[in-house]
Amino acid sequence: MKQASSTPQKKQDTTHFPRLVTEMIGTKAVKEVGYVELHNPVRRLEIGPTETKEFFLVKCMFSPQGSLFSPYNSVRQSLERVYNAMHTTKNDLMRDPTAAANEMMISVVQKAIDALRRKEAGKYLIFTIQDDSIQMELHPSIWQNPVA
Repeated sequence: MKQASSTPQKKQDTTHFPRLVTEMIGTKAVKEVGYVELHNPVRRLEIGPTETKEFFLVKCMFSPQGSLFSPYNSVRQSLERVYNAMHTTKNDLMRDPTAAANEMMISVVQKAIDALRRKEAGKYLIFTIQDDSIQMELHPSIWQNPVA
């Protein structure tokens, strides 16, 4: 007999689009993959595995709350906040402590943006880096001609 889990499950928002969602994929090697749902659960763009910098970048930029269940709200955010939200590793840290931290953060964020641009989702995500801030917007064509 199966016992009910005592951990409360968060319900995904079913009314606000676009939104960021995840799904478990695979049978043997299960991984969690993130998507941007556009108009309904059928129309979505794959971001990639949830443990990647690309997913953490989109999750942070999707709304000011940076939460999986927050509705889309494009706002400009500090480069430092985005960099920290990307769960950077020691490999990303500067080897030269005299180097400009801002340039290093831009480099790490730019690599994640470039990786996203190589995917279908990259065609619809517009990133603008200006001084020490960054903003992500969904391309207007998504609203006029939803991705099938």
